[in-house]
Order: sequence, then structure tokens, then C-alpha cells
Amino acid sequence: MTPEHKTFVYERMIEAFRRNGNLCGSKEGYCKRPETQHVDCGRVLRGDKAYLQTLTGPSRIPLIPDPYLNMSCSAIKNRIYPDHLKFKPLKLGGIAFARIVYKDYEFLEKQLQVSYHPQNVFCYTVDEKSSEGFQQKIKRLQECLPNVIVLPESEIEESILNSEMRISSGYSQASMSRAAVDWMVNKVDLTVFIDQWNQTDYGGDEQFLSSLQVNPEFGMPGHFTDECIRQKAPVNSVTRMTQWAFGDPNKCATKTVRNEICVFGIEDLKALAESTSMAFNKMIPSFDYSIVECTAELIYNRTFLGQVDKFLDEEFYKNRVYVQYHKHHKEPGYTINCTYNNGPWKYKNYL
Repeated sequence: MTPEHKTFVYERMIEAFRRNGNLCGSKEGYCKRPETQHVDCGRVLRGDKAYLQTLTGPSRIPLIPDPYLNMSCSAIKNRIYPDHLKFKPLKLGGIAFARIVYKDYEFLEKQLQVSYHPQNVFCYTVDEKSSEGFQQKIKRLQECLPNVIVLPESEIEESILNSEMRISSGYSQASMSRAAVDWMVNKVDLTVFIDQWNQTDYGGDEQFLSSLQVNPEFGMPGHFTDECIRQKAPVNSVTRMTQWAFGDPNKCATKTVRNEICVFGIEDLKALAESTSMAFNKMIPSFDYSIVECTAELIYNRTFLGQVDKFLDEEFYKNRVYVQYHKHHKEPGYTINCTYNNGPWKYKNYL
């Protein structure tokens, strides 16, 4: 960040503190950081292009890490679930989130806040190359929140940890049922399978789960099939949305690319708010924190304030190829139909 840009952001923060020194002390609504207090997410969501121009380019707002972040348990709890929040019991039980983390603690805490429910469980594995300060902050989460787990030190031999590994971007994320996770952890021994993938030079992390999914003989609950791949009709996932640039920044609203993938900014709020995907890649807090804050505010308003700005089309999800396969593949004579309607949502329509 240039000195001029940093000065611009600091001026916005000072202005926020002058208007309300306590910021969100008594507010029973979504609380923004001082950097983004001035951002009107509603105007962005309504497609106000003139206003949007005041938040992009040299006016884009990155996250400014707080060197004095209060890490007391009371402060952490207040940032993640203030006392005024009322959580409704989840009908199908909680979700377990498992992540490998190594930097951007405040961004991770924001993601935890957005996904937080007392019935959910959050498991973190901390990269040993991360800073000591970051590791201590993640451990502090475990000390303060009963549903946060930080895995202990690795027991993998140092010779393996120090071996070279090529990393490639891809869809390593997956949404799995409780039965599938139980199968992986308790029903089968994947040791040899994992060791074999660890010996690959390229993309092993992206192929591990998908290989379990498309081999029905393995018996993984909720598995899929490789039939669509053999038909050269790949099936899009709803777990993660990625906009590939393939060397053309004009395919991105921000005109910003990292590893061939568009970096989302505040320009993308309306597109992401209307998307059918559950997660997005990628947002970078040091590039634009307004999109993070406005997405978090949108989820807060939908969850706790009853905001309805998008119709949830359950039929869209019921008619996904993998849902129909899982529902009917044991029926005699069933033939999978790999063609499907992705619906009216297309990222290019928002550019």
C-alpha cells in the first residue's frame, strides 16, 4: 500500500472515531471496523454505480491490522457473538469447519464470526511457518470458545515435512455429509491412499477427495461417479465459486488477478449476494476489505434481522446432477443425465 493510500484509509478511520468514539458499543446491529464505517453496503447491493466508484481505485479500502487487538476472552466473544444475538437451534445439527491457516488472523476471526453458531465446530491446523503471534492468537480462540479446536503439533516425520511439494490452485474444498466424514475417519483406513497422494508432484491435495467421490466401489456415503467426466461434461460444484481469468483481467470486475483467479472487490457484492454458491475464492483483505465487511453484514442481516433480498430456490439445488444421482442411482435402469441448467446467474452479467 502506498503512503498516500494508507493516509487515505487512516483519515477514514479517524473520521469514524470522531463521529462515534465508541463505534459499536451499544449498537444492536452489524458492527463494521473503523476502516469501513463509512461504507454503505446497501447502496452497493442496490447497484449504485456512481457510489461504487467512490470505493474503488485509489479509494479502495484494505484491512489495516490492529497491532493492539484485544485478545481477552471477553473481547473475542464480543466480536464474534455479542450478547444481543439470539441463535435459533439448527434443525439438522451443526456443521464442522476444518481449515489450514497461517496468516491474517483478523480476517479469519471475521470468517469465524460469519459462520458462528454454538452448534457448529471449528477446527484449525496452524502452519508451523506462521508467525508466533499468529499461532498464539489462534490458540487463544481455542481457550475462549468451547467449539474451537486447534490440532496439536504434527507427528509427521521432519524428513517428510521438509520434502518439496508443488502447490497448484484448485477445488480442494468439499461439502461432505456427517456420514461421509465418519466413513473417512472411522470406517476405512486411508493411510496408504494418503501416502500415495503425498508422493505426487502436482495437485494431490486437489485430487484426494474427488478420487474418493468418483469411485463408487469405495463405498463413500454420498459419493458421485466419473460418468460425467467420461462424457466430457464436468459438473460444477456449489461449494465454491471461482472466476477464472485465464490471462484476461477484463474478466474480473476489479481487473485484478492472482494465480489466474479474479480477486473479488466491493464491485462484486451484488454478484456474490445473488450467487447460488456457498463460498467464494478469492478475497484478499489487504486488497479490499469492504467486500469482506459488506458480505459479513449481508449474512448478519439475513440471519438476525430477517432481511430477505434473494429468493432461495430450493429446486435449483434439488436438481443438481449429483443430488439426482445420489437420489436415484440405485434404481434399476437409472442413467445419469450430465446436462443441467446452471440457472440465470452468470458472473459476466455483472461486469
